[in-house]
Amino acid sequence: MTPRSLIFSATLITIQWFGDGVNFVLVLTRMLSSIGSNGSKHNLKKYFKQLRRPFAPIGCGLLMASGMVFAPIAAVAGDWNQFDVCVSELKRNGVSDDAAASGCAQAIIPKEMSQCVNMISRNTNITGIVALQSCFQVRRPVDLGNCVVDIDRGVVGRNRSPEGEDVTMAALNSCRQSLLPGRHSECVLALSREVSDFTPQKAMNTCLAAEDFPRDLFPAYSETQPN
Repeated sequence: MTPRSLIFSATLITIQWFGDGVNFVLVLTRMLSSIGSNGSKHNLKKYFKQLRRPFAPIGCGLLMASGMVFAPIAAVAGDWNQFDVCVSELKRNGVSDDAAASGCAQAIIPKEMSQCVNMISRNTNITGIVALQSCFQVRRPVDLGNCVVDIDRGVVGRNRSPEGEDVTMAALNSCRQSLLPGRHSECVLALSREVSDFTPQKAMNTCLAAEDFPRDLFPAYSETQPN
């Protein structure tokens, strides 16, 4: 169906709706007047029958219009998939076409990887292409994005300095190396708040080292391992 025929059909349906609506209002007014003047049951039944008539064409018109209007939109939207979303989101964050195409094509869950890049690029001073390199390497890109943003806001944000960019990059690297990025960011935030002599970098290193094995708590473990 061409756009011109769609417009013509929609115009006819609108005219029909208008006529049925006017008829509906007139019949309803008569029925209310009949009730107010103690009308008979016969008159009320007659008005109810007349009220039912406008609903059939109106309902059919609504179904036809919704089909004509929303079907083309659904067809266009249905052509989009997570790879489209990924490429589009990466390009909005300054990633080149080639890098976006390569990254999204190789990603396991493209939309999650692009969401990771978007979170980091929009909320920190890290560029989209740098964020892409880290988001592409992890199994949980969304958790990585949350980890970096949380540390940047909670720790780096309170200690902004000329070295702030280096600290943010350190947060990106430590979150990328962590097996549990959500736990890692909580650990870094807590140590930075509660231990006065802990710098952001020291907090990240401490939390990251604890994921390997808490050797300070279990020193005997290292003694039993072969050299």
